[in-house]
Amino acid sequence: MTEAVSGDVAAQAAGRPAVEAKAGLLGRIGWVLYDAGGSPYWTLINVFLFSAYFTTKVVGDPEKGAALWSFVSAAASLVLVLGGPVAGAIADAGGRRKPWLAACTLLGVPCMAGLWFATPAVGPGLPLVIGCLLGSFIAFEYSQIFASAMLANVAPKSRVGFYSGLGYSVGNLTAVALLLFYLLAWEWTSTPLFGLDKAVSEPLRAVGPMVAIVFGLYAIPLFLFTPDTPGTALSIPQAVGEGFRRLGATLRKVGEYRNIVVYLVARIIFNEGFVAVMMFTGIFAAAMLHWTPQELVVQGVFNSIIAGFAAIIAGWLADRIGAKATTLIFLTGVVLVNLILLSITPVSVFFINVGPNPDPGMFASLPDKVFLINQAVGAVCVIGGYVSTRALMIRLTPPPMLNEFFGLFYLSGRAASFMGPLLIGICISIFHSIRAGVVVGVIFTLAGLIVMLFVKEPREAVALP
Repeated sequence: MTEAVSGDVAAQAAGRPAVEAKAGLLGRIGWVLYDAGGSPYWTLINVFLFSAYFTTKVVGDPEKGAALWSFVSAAASLVLVLGGPVAGAIADAGGRRKPWLAACTLLGVPCMAGLWFATPAVGPGLPLVIGCLLGSFIAFEYSQIFASAMLANVAPKSRVGFYSGLGYSVGNLTAVALLLFYLLAWEWTSTPLFGLDKAVSEPLRAVGPMVAIVFGLYAIPLFLFTPDTPGTALSIPQAVGEGFRRLGATLRKVGEYRNIVVYLVARIIFNEGFVAVMMFTGIFAAAMLHWTPQELVVQGVFNSIIAGFAAIIAGWLADRIGAKATTLIFLTGVVLVNLILLSITPVSVFFINVGPNPDPGMFASLPDKVFLINQAVGAVCVIGGYVSTRALMIRLTPPPMLNEFFGLFYLSGRAASFMGPLLIGICISIFHSIRAGVVVGVIFTLAGLIVMLFVKEPREAVALP
């Protein structure tokens, strides 16, 4: 106790906020809901419905659409690569996280809602759609930096795995509810809700406003009930200057945190495998297997339900056997999923020709069925990997530097998500094949798994039987 108090005093004397007492029940619920609010955006926009719609209908050419989607993702990730660590360091210097989360919410809600204007063959309106995609992506990712860093101020360190998993789980269950709403309101009915016209893809365009509403509403409890880290006496310009100074100092002394450096390098590499699994679920299904929106939604519901449970299990495993061991398990799964994905075409599975689709019904062919199961397993591994990697970062990081190091944590993820989509887009453009982009995911994941073997997790972070 004496050491903790003296550490707080020293932190405050240095102009940095001390790590405060943990939040009460309402505060933890507020954090979980905010963390969950971004999952529907990621699931419905990036993974399933909107990415497939953008690729096949808005752009019109599946290969060109997939390449353009990759390049847009790379551009957004570049903004995060350049600004994530700086923003985290500034927030550490100023102390408070809520103003940053408020800014993310105010940017994300209108940009997500603006995807309504993505009409089929949008033509001159394409720059507006791309701008909304960039704004949505940036707002979501920056919100993850500050929300993740806030978790250490919300939950005891021994329970960060549980609450990290709970946030993902609630988010996935929310995504399931929205996907089911989409089916019932607009696909499985002769009178679509609100009079939306499927002939001009209005239900698919409405996905943007729908996730915008959730993103905004789920943010409210955090601002009402979750305690923020106290601010310092620094003015905004002083906080900015101090943030840059601290970031520079961290980068100069990064060699002192060798274990964290190895971990971040591993994450830079293996995160691309996560990106490939998620990115190619909707795009691959629509462009390669010619799935309908109904099939994509069913896949999304299936994936989200089992991923919601997987998030809880991953959090429990991270607390029980250690976050590193849990991460290695899920990384191995992602490697296998990408290899199987690479083997699928409309007429082949595991590189074996199985003939054309015998039936026009849902998931009628063997490639359809294998893809459905494979991507569900991929969702489990990706969500489990995100839960365990976030928990591991918290356990490796000095508490006074959580925002700063989480800036680097998301920098590592965004670095891969900048390089990965860029390489995927280039591969698709050169080889004129969406499957060519999957090869990038296989190579990155396997290499990252090997580097992860050299990361050391503190023994005290692992619960004993």
